[in-house]
Amino acid sequence: MRKEQNRTILLVEDEVLIAMSEKMQLEEIGYNVLLAHTGENSIELFVKNTKIDLVLMDINLGNGIDGVEAGQLILNNREVPLVFLSSHTEPEVVMKTEKITSYGYVVKNSGLTVLDASIQMAFKLFYANKKVYENEQRYRTLFNNSHTTIFLIDPYTKKIADVNQAALDFYGWSYEEFIGKDISEINSQYVELTDLEIENILKVKQKVYEFEHRIKNGSIKYVEVRTGPINISNKILLYSIIIDRTAKKIVEELLNKSEIKYQTILNTIRESIFIIDVETFLITEVNDSACKLYGYLREELIGLENYKLSTEPDLSITVSDEFKDIINLKKYIGNRYHKRKDGTTFPVIISSSLFEIKDKRYVLAAVSEIIE
Repeated sequence: MRKEQNRTILLVEDEVLIAMSEKMQLEEIGYNVLLAHTGENSIELFVKNTKIDLVLMDINLGNGIDGVEAGQLILNNREVPLVFLSSHTEPEVVMKTEKITSYGYVVKNSGLTVLDASIQMAFKLFYANKKVYENEQRYRTLFNNSHTTIFLIDPYTKKIADVNQAALDFYGWSYEEFIGKDISEINSQYVELTDLEIENILKVKQKVYEFEHRIKNGSIKYVEVRTGPINISNKILLYSIIIDRTAKKIVEELLNKSEIKYQTILNTIRESIFIIDVETFLITEVNDSACKLYGYLREELIGLENYKLSTEPDLSITVSDEFKDIINLKKYIGNRYHKRKDGTTFPVIISSSLFEIKDKRYVLAAVSEIIE
């Protein structure tokens, strides 16, 4: 027996003999069938029976409310697939059913095979739509509750389509001020992208950029932007995850300009900062934010090989390759899972750059936890 069968159908038909015949046919192929002969009776049965999986509704139901009105009242109570079953094919009758959400229109006497196929299709469409809705609701919940700043951008108009609460907090604009704003109003380094460049971005999973962004009060933030395509309600948009790297930028400039004792500077920064010896991979300095995030005392982190914070058993070779990239390119950006002292793991984004003090090379690594 198909899983679409052994389900309960509410059949609404005012002609008693026709109703009994349709009920018997549907029961022969495995459906449970409840009968209602008026629109008012169908609503009463539906409200009382929460196990009804589908409504098969005639349009003309004699005296009282018709099938269209009854169907709307039923759907106001609970969402189920609703299929109209009628002998009328006149355009004006069919158009009446377009006022409400239905999953098919079957002409009477089309045969049991056609009716059964229409019911099965209604179930498939209903649950497919339900899954899309649930996925969108899940996305919306994650989007709005994320502590990470996120934009959604129309790739062709370059205008912001949506932002989350974290973006409102970071940039200072209201939601109404954000929506429809051209991205060039925020990105002070914005360069008009050609259609070909846009298509290239839409083909990749994610690209990483470093920009200067303007916030509402006019000040500039140094940010890392991770962008890529996302399908929202069958529309392709670009998501942009914004990571504030202003503190890291300030530290880089101070460390490269002087040999001042940098611990005082580091501890004023909320971002987790590590300073690592290029030759030995040993952590030579951390700030208070890093100690708090990883659950270690400062003394426990100083002298620890930085790759031992990773969840992978031995990343010394990988880290060595990364450090080569930093030396050659002066920077490295990547994702990884790290572990705290208590063994719990969490995803992070790492942004690293090279600097020198007294001809000795170090890596400055800024680590941000990703809120999943």
